[in-house]
Amino acid sequence: LYRLQRLSDAAKVLEALAANKDLSAEIRPGALYYLGKCRFDLGEKEQAKADLSELVDSYPDAAVASYGQYLLGFVYLS
Repeated sequence: LYRLQRLSDAAKVLEALAANKDLSAEIRPGALYYLGKCRFDLGEKEQAKADLSELVDSYPDAAVASYGQYLLGFVYLS
């Protein structure tokens, strides 16, 4: 959905995934990253900050954590 530019639809699905704290540590970080990215692209900066901060704080060793930190910088600068 994200790649189809259906950002609102993608955010809804990703929000449900990210809310599941029991989700695998291999899947949840990606859900948080793409949720933050969707929200940033939708102009929802405060929510994007929260999602990306949770990614960076909760999963610092995840493959997408560095991308999340990079995007978080853009969120703060915009």
